[in-house]
Amino acid sequence: MVDTLHPRFEAPYIAPPWEKQQFFFEGLSTPADIYIHPETMKKHRENLFQKLHPSMFDGIAINMNGGLFIMQKYLEYWKEEFEKRELPIFPIEYHRVNGGFAARIDKAVPYEAKGLTLLVGEDVYDSGGTGKAILKDAPMATIMVAVHKTGVPNQISIPRIFAAVKTGNLWLGGNGMNLGGNYPDQESRNYGGILVNPYV
Repeated sequence: MVDTLHPRFEAPYIAPPWEKQQFFFEGLSTPADIYIHPETMKKHRENLFQKLHPSMFDGIAINMNGGLFIMQKYLEYWKEEFEKRELPIFPIEYHRVNGGFAARIDKAVPYEAKGLTLLVGEDVYDSGGTGKAILKDAPMATIMVAVHKTGVPNQISIPRIFAAVKTGNLWLGGNGMNLGGNYPDQESRNYGGILVNPYV
């Protein structure tokens, strides 16, 4: 199992850019602010993927819908490895409730996967409620997220969680995260970089 305390697994903190750049969704007049450009975020994701080689795991779990984006990128990155060794893939659904400090479970980790060394795809580590619930059901799992938010009050400590980047405690979109407000749900989730909702 990977060592979560080893310094080489520390995600870089990405400070907001000094010059504000904006991204416009088609048909929407209110732009979002760009926090991390797609090409930069791709490099950070791939640095993370290199630390989480498929040989370390017995199966894959995807927390729908947030974890779908990063897991698709992970599967593409390690395509040749997965062609050599196919792993079972389990869709799960753990949703934030109570401000993110607890989870509503619509589709739990299945019984046959509970004892596996799973790699779980998730969008963000913020309050920590969903991560805590997932690891309760799959204690051998490692969670892979696009973003680890820092400065979240009373953030639940989660073992074996790895992020591509760390950011401040902002309302973010892209890499599986929903930007909220009037922004289109799926388009904001599928943005390859990280966006900030400037109205929250």
